[in-house]
Amino acid sequence: MEKLPSPLRVILVSLREWWSEFYIMGLLNFLYLLLLLPVITAAPATYALFNQARALAQHEGVSIADFFRDMQTHFLQAWQLGVITIFGSLVVVADISFYGQLARQFGPISGVVLYAAVIWVQFIAHVWAMTTARPDLRLRDHLRNAWLFTLRFPGHHLALAIFLVLVSSLLVTVAFLSFGLACIVAQVSLLDRAPELVGYPLDYVDPDTTERSVYDDIDRQEQERTAQERESTRRERERRLAWLHNLN
Repeated sequence: MEKLPSPLRVILVSLREWWSEFYIMGLLNFLYLLLLLPVITAAPATYALFNQARALAQHEGVSIADFFRDMQTHFLQAWQLGVITIFGSLVVVADISFYGQLARQFGPISGVVLYAAVIWVQFIAHVWAMTTARPDLRLRDHLRNAWLFTLRFPGHHLALAIFLVLVSSLLVTVAFLSFGLACIVAQVSLLDRAPELVGYPLDYVDPDTTERSVYDDIDRQEQERTAQERESTRRERERRLAWLHNLN
């Protein structure tokens, strides 16, 4: 997998992780949409969903209990970022509306405005992902890092954005699944491209190299852990058989 282009690697890993917890992620998405309605719970629910996506991406497991615990624990922190997300999104929508009028006379402007909107969505998604991965850092540090990360890999993020648009179009009848997948893609992208920003204890791999990604190390660790568990089970079985043999 390490020789695959980074967007394709992120997509494949994200789909694998999403599918491994398909039912619980679908339920969390449904709960998230319900919690958007009271407004006051919207930001904490967003934080909790991103944090569960982070836990899934790092193979820590997800649960509904942790989802609600995250909402309660990080309520104020979530709303700090929630305010920025709301006001920033309103500005972007206003710009799209204003420049959309100009686009009727100057066609190329529409493409620029659309790409600017894509940049904003990618930027704010990375801020949420970084905030849940490193709650110990200040919000302004996350804003700076997310902005630099978004601009450093424009092709990578554009490919992921196209993938998410296509997925959202295909999942229009089950839209409650798509946002959770978007959260997972953001978390996996950070782990794959910039693990140092989320505190993952691995050296950064330059994007121009063909060295293994963080997920190749995660997969290797999972395989080693599985092999150790199987070996432990085998030894325990042999010990019991020997004990029974001695009894006879």
